[in-house]
Amino acid sequence: MSETNTKSQSRSARRIPALNLQTKLVLLFLIFTIIPMVLSGYLFFQHQKQHLLQLMIREREAHIHQQATQFSILIDDTISQMTILAQLPAMQGLIRTRIDTIDPEDGSSRNIDWRDRLATSLTALVKTNPLILQARVLDERGQEIVRVNAVDGQAARVPEHELQNKNGREYFRKSVLLSPGQVYVSPIDLNVENGEIEIPYVPVMRFALPVHHARDDVRKSIIVLNMAMQNLLDQLEQQENSSNILIHENGTSIFHPDPNKRFSRQINQGYNFFKEHPELKPILQQSDDGSYRDAVLKQYIIWKKIEYNHSDQTHYFYLISVVPESIFLGPLSQIKHSFIQIIILLFLLMIIASIVIARTVAQPITRIADASRRITHGERNVKITEIKSSDELGELAMAFNQMVDSRNAFEADLQRSNHELEQFAAVASHDLQEPLRKITSFSQLLSQQLDGQTNTESIEYLDYIVDGATRMRALIHDLLQYARTGRQELRLEKHHLHQIVREAMDNLQMVIDETQTQIVIDALPTLYVHRPFIVQLFQNLIANGIKYRRANPPRIHIMAQNQKGTWVFSIKDNGIGIASEYAEDIFKIFKRLHSRVEYEGTGIGLAVCQRIVERHGGTIWLDTDSKDSGTTICFTLA
Repeated sequence: MSETNTKSQSRSARRIPALNLQTKLVLLFLIFTIIPMVLSGYLFFQHQKQHLLQLMIREREAHIHQQATQFSILIDDTISQMTILAQLPAMQGLIRTRIDTIDPEDGSSRNIDWRDRLATSLTALVKTNPLILQARVLDERGQEIVRVNAVDGQAARVPEHELQNKNGREYFRKSVLLSPGQVYVSPIDLNVENGEIEIPYVPVMRFALPVHHARDDVRKSIIVLNMAMQNLLDQLEQQENSSNILIHENGTSIFHPDPNKRFSRQINQGYNFFKEHPELKPILQQSDDGSYRDAVLKQYIIWKKIEYNHSDQTHYFYLISVVPESIFLGPLSQIKHSFIQIIILLFLLMIIASIVIARTVAQPITRIADASRRITHGERNVKITEIKSSDELGELAMAFNQMVDSRNAFEADLQRSNHELEQFAAVASHDLQEPLRKITSFSQLLSQQLDGQTNTESIEYLDYIVDGATRMRALIHDLLQYARTGRQELRLEKHHLHQIVREAMDNLQMVIDETQTQIVIDALPTLYVHRPFIVQLFQNLIANGIKYRRANPPRIHIMAQNQKGTWVFSIKDNGIGIASEYAEDIFKIFKRLHSRVEYEGTGIGLAVCQRIVERHGGTIWLDTDSKDSGTTICFTLA
């Protein structure tokens, strides 16, 4: 039974092929991009929905506040006008002559004269203020003393026989009880003439200011202004996509989009806003302004409280805007449709992008794996040339190619080392033996000559011996140094080349001071290098610039330029120069262009420099294009 299950599982495994890297990448990309994208998109939509709702609500609130401000401005301006009227000389003179026909202060002005002057002032006020319907002055019994009406845009004084007694009106009863300086402001009501509501309807607000006699508080006059409110109420009708309502504090209406629900305190008395919206009464009473969402009727209700009577703050208006939720959600539905379209488009783009990215990642890896297998099977010059991107895959391909180059270079270096070893053997059998032969020959001659005494010739032989031994030691030292630069392991660390040049100069400080050498260093980069080798490199090149100098003091200029990611260094001196035909010979080991009498040395310095540069992956050469005198040695470091 177990064997049968094993065979069945094996057949199933053969039927279900393993997913390749590209397919896995596509699936992972879709899983980790589409799901977060849809989720974040949904959260973004909800955030935008709330943000848009808040913006639209704030816009409606701002509009409500603006309209409420117009009411407040009208009230404040009217109170200011009444305060000015109370201070007019005609008003004060009228109060003084209420009992005494002749003005007791000047003895000339009569009561009728002050009334005429006051009527003139009220007429001018009505003419200049189109909102004033009536301007009147009452006595303490409610009898009109002076009255001016606005008729067809003109101001007309009412004859004395048409003046009325207003002691039954609310504004009179309440204003006579006010303290000096207090102003009574009535609610917005329909104007009443001779006990009847005026038709067509004229919405008004009445302002009443009692003006007291200076010595007798009983004798007073009351200034009354009737202000037209129709223009402000008309503006409530002009708001688009909303219904504006103006009510008293108890819910009776002043203005309503439905004409049958307007002025319910005087007409249409069956309507009350709080009966229609009982849940709003406690909400409105707790805050002077705000917004409320009616989930049942699917509408937003935005309100602003307007206090109009400073002497009695128990009376106020509510300016209310009722906005259907569909008005707010209309733009949101468009955003929703656009959002769905964007999601679908992004989904398609993500699928395409996932396939492209998967191919971009999988194919280079496949090529690198194939190249690795080819190297495993013995191929040597295997390069990945198809991958030229600058991302991690490009770096991986570059590293692979560098690995192949390093391997090939290692083999070439091994061959070169073997060849140099052969050269070294030849040198050891010739050049290194020549000083030894001198030592032997002159030692024999010395022993023949020295038969118990020393002469001048013997001393000369001794000098030869010393010279040969010295040169042999120098050769051995330089050969060991040259071999060390080829064998020592590189420790690449990040160094600023300016500091390395300074270290090389410190090592040569004595000869620099003796020769009065001037060294100019331009801005140098920070690179990964093997510090001891690079110090030796600059030290050798600077030392050559000082060694092969002219009569004038040496001047050495060290420069660096970045050319397509590779740094090119130049060491330029003002010395004797090198002929272009020796451009390649100067880097050969033990190659000298001058005799030992002219310049000391073994001829191995530039060969050491070449080995150091090549071990850092660069090249070194003599700049034969320079037209200036002296020598310019150039080399590159990555």
